[in-house]
Amino acid sequence: MGAAMLQGARCLGCRTSLSIAEINRIKAASHDEVIRCEECRRILVRTAESGL
Repeated sequence: MGAAMLQGARCLGCRTSLSIAEINRIKAASHDEVIRCEECRRILVRTAESGL
């Protein structure tokens, strides 16, 4: 397990597109909350490129 960048609505670790519900949950999360991909369980790194 590791970390992967979140780009748009896609985990770049496993290349899975996240669901609308998951994207909304990430948008509502605080900036210091650890978010994981539901598919591969990697920590999702949110940057300006994430688009969220």
